[in-house]
Parts: sequence; structure tokens; C-alpha cells
Amino acid sequence: MTDKEQLPETLMAYLDGELAPEEARAFEALLDAHPEWRSEVEQMRAVVASSAGLQFRPVPEGTWDNYWEEIDSRIAKPIGWILVGIGGFGLAVAGAVKVFLLAENMWVRVGLGAVVAGLLLLFLSVLRGHLLERPQDRYRRIKR
Repeated sequence: MTDKEQLPETLMAYLDGELAPEEARAFEALLDAHPEWRSEVEQMRAVVASSAGLQFRPVPEGTWDNYWEEIDSRIAKPIGWILVGIGGFGLAVAGAVKVFLLAENMWVRVGLGAVVAGLLLLFLSVLRGHLLERPQDRYRRIKR
């Protein structure tokens, strides 16, 4: 190891005591040859020493009991509803186009156009409401 790019990897292995004895001696010789790198070693040694006493807080009892239910409610159900919505929308569009093109009666076409326009307006209204409300909803993260 002769350049500073390899220093971080070797430094952490050195501080963690993971280097073989000959590698550790070679690293110390390198530090003797480059005293400007010694300050980095001392800073990292201080960080390692201060973090040695840190411990993870114990996990509250029951945290993992509902883990898969949380995954299910946060991921699986929304994805399922999105897929059902996309499929239903595709089927509805295909059916509406087919009925609209095959309908001989003008009133059927007008009625179908009115239903489609109404549904589109309702969808856009709900979407707009959600997009405007979401950033300002102070209570959206509160669980009951």
C-alpha cells in the first residue's frame, strides 16, 4: 500500500485489529513514512474509541409481532388495489370504446360519453384534492 486512496480501507482494518501482524507492521511503517496521515489515524482512533461504548436500545416487546402485517398493509394491499384499479380501468375503457363504436343509437353514445366525462371529472377532482391536501395534512402520520 503506497497511496492515500487505500488508506481508509486499511485504516479501519488496522483500528479493528483485522490486519495480520506483518500487514499491521507495514501499515505502521507507512504511517512513519507519511506523518501527515497520522492525524487521520488518530481522529479515527478517537471515533472508534468513543463509539465502542455505544449500545443499541433494546427493541420494545411486541415490535416484531406485527412485522408481516405491517408489510402487508403498507405494500401488498396498496399494490393489489393499484393493479385492480389499472385492470378495471383498462377493461372499462375497452368496453366503453367497443360500446361507443358499435352503438347505433345516438342516445347510447351520448349517455356513455356523459358517464365517461362525469367519471373523469370526479377522478380528477379527487386526485386534485388529495394532491393539494397531502402536503398540508398535519395528522396523516397519527395512528389511532
